[in-house]
Amino acid sequence: MKKTQPAYALLFILLAMGAILRDATYTLHPGEQAILTQFGKISSLPITTPGRHWRIPFVQQTTRFPAGELSWQSEPIFCETMSSAITLSMQWQINDAAKFYSAVYNSTRAATVLQGKTAEVPCSSPDELKYLEALGGTIPVAEAVLV
Repeated sequence: MKKTQPAYALLFILLAMGAILRDATYTLHPGEQAILTQFGKISSLPITTPGRHWRIPFVQQTTRFPAGELSWQSEPIFCETMSSAITLSMQWQINDAAKFYSAVYNSTRAATVLQGKTAEVPCSSPDELKYLEALGGTIPVAEAVLV
């Protein structure tokens, strides 16, 4: 019985060290960028180089963002004065991951913010309606809508 106790202790120590090492590293793939947060606050500059990176285990968390172009399209918006619906669309690229994280946290939250902004689209002015019809019912949305 005495011989098995050191074996269990050694196994426990090895498992604990493996868990610490696993949480201390993360891999960033091509087409990704990341920031490290510590207790919800940004603790690093945006990381853009692919490969294995280090962080403080159990304290820092990695938040990943796509580095390429992202797109979003709204649900159709029906205006009483138009014969067809309009759809808002947007394409963007995250140039500053820290600023993006501070503004909207992640891409899913960004889409939610954009969807909420669609209620602010005016449909009453004749000039606006002519503009919308000329665009085929699709409006490009400015990037300032996120902030």
